[in-house]
Amino acid sequence: MNKNRLITFRFLMTTVILFLILFALIIYLIISNSDSKVLINSVKSIDYKDNTFYVVGNTNDNDNYVEKAKFSIYDNKFNKTKEKLYNKSYASSYNDFYLDGDNYIFVGNISETVDTYKKNINKAVIIKYDDEDNVIFEKNYSLNDNSSFTNISKIGDDYLVVGYSIDDKKGSSIIIRYDSKGKVVWKNNFGDNIYSRFNSAIIVDNYIYAVGLSNKDIGVICKYDFDGNLVSYKEYKYTNGIGFSDIVYHKKSLFVVGGYKVNDTTTSNDALIVKYDLSLNVVAEEKFENNHDSRYNKIIVDNNNYLVVIGNAKEDDYNGLISKYDDNLNRIATVSYGDDKNDYFNDIVLYENNYLVVGYSLNKHIYQTKFIIYSDALKVLEAK
Repeated sequence: MNKNRLITFRFLMTTVILFLILFALIIYLIISNSDSKVLINSVKSIDYKDNTFYVVGNTNDNDNYVEKAKFSIYDNKFNKTKEKLYNKSYASSYNDFYLDGDNYIFVGNISETVDTYKKNINKAVIIKYDDEDNVIFEKNYSLNDNSSFTNISKIGDDYLVVGYSIDDKKGSSIIIRYDSKGKVVWKNNFGDNIYSRFNSAIIVDNYIYAVGLSNKDIGVICKYDFDGNLVSYKEYKYTNGIGFSDIVYHKKSLFVVGGYKVNDTTTSNDALIVKYDLSLNVVAEEKFENNHDSRYNKIIVDNNNYLVVIGNAKEDDYNGLISKYDDNLNRIATVSYGDDKNDYFNDIVLYENNYLVVGYSLNKHIYQTKFIIYSDALKVLEAK
């Protein structure tokens, strides 16, 4: 009898333990599929024209939490008047765009199916719409598995796009000139490794200047003629894993921004701005050292001929960063922004006599689009 009671007791205890394990597993799955899901509504690029804001980015506000490219229009009170998602592929993202009269040209990347999405196989994409959302042309490009266009600008009547195409073993930066109907005029590649990428390009005096990364932690600036021939290039040691992220032309000089590393083994970065002449010689450089990881992402020239740059700095969390320089790279001011847990600054435009910065902030598992208006003195006037 005692033996039977012992067996029954052990059976009950085993059943209770299994039930507790099952209950814990159910709770874990509920948490994993709810709170751990991060909702993204981000802005990557903005333009301002005729009292209207045009922005592109991506959102994963859908049942599968898969990112979709989006184009949004806001009035000057920041009321959204239009939003259009790209739904032709399983996943997508817009990185930049160009307003060409009544037409919109978007660049980014797409993953066509669930299978390609899981394998991180992406095609670079350029799409041109008219103002009634009719597709004028759509072109894809992929040299390797993971491809993306990062920037677009106008070159004559054509469009110049830059980006990257990489996989696990090889890769290169890409630069392509498309005509107004989407036909490739010429294309070229730079670099031959998995780190190569172009992030931005501008056109100055019949030459194209593209910036990015040539190899692991090595920034690069390349000079091309209008036929796509590489004229010269200069590397910069060392940058972070993005390399040089943006470039502007001002007072017969080129100014590029990114993140500086003391060497290729350190994990910390300083926000960096470098001044080049048109022959790609370094004239000056300045680093913002704040004892934390920081980098500059975008740069513009304001109405008073100052250089205004935005980026990020990691303190306890990631904060937005905005700085102002003269053309000799004397830093006039730097202001940090940390309204939410993490704030990321992605782009900046002149807005009347002020600066409009856009990006996104993390708050309770939601990356929310953020608009911040700064005065000329870098004071926050409004944040939405």
